[in-house]
Amino acid sequence: CIFLAAYYGHGECLKLLLAAGGDVNKCLTNGQSPTYNAAFNGHSECLTLLLAAGGDVNKCLNDGTSPIYVAAFNGHGECIKLLLAAGGDVNKCNNDGASPIFVTAQNGHAGCLKLLLASRADPRSTLKGFSALAVASALAGGSIARGQAPTAAAKVPSPAEYRLFAMQKEGDPA
Repeated sequence: CIFLAAYYGHGECLKLLLAAGGDVNKCLTNGQSPTYNAAFNGHSECLTLLLAAGGDVNKCLNDGTSPIYVAAFNGHGECIKLLLAAGGDVNKCNNDGASPIFVTAQNGHAGCLKLLLASRADPRSTLKGFSALAVASALAGGSIARGQAPTAAAKVPSPAEYRLFAMQKEGDPA
């Protein structure tokens, strides 16, 4: 029940369930926790309640995706602030090697990027040879840093993978 209240952002229900002794860290078999759910959907009120009740700020899905990662991916700046204040790992990568700063840049969430950088996120973080800067530049319609277009063999995460490949095919200047 806590899991669903956090997912749907039902703060009053969450308060009642927590007061009744519900397990704040009970997860699905894939590792999905109430804290993850609140961060995923941007429910900062629920996230505040969960963290105050002992929600695990760094509990990841089985694929290594953390609450900060998913808040960054979805552009939920208030949730990022709460998770960082509670000791969330700003540089925790998922099992594929993608970091919160990388997916924030990939998705164009400038406000979230500022929060992560101010909290010492590693701006040199790379995924399959591409930096967060390179991906943000490419997705913004510019060329890769220093004018270098990605090679045909380059791999980057979806949805950026398709966009970068499409730019090459359209003759993006090197």
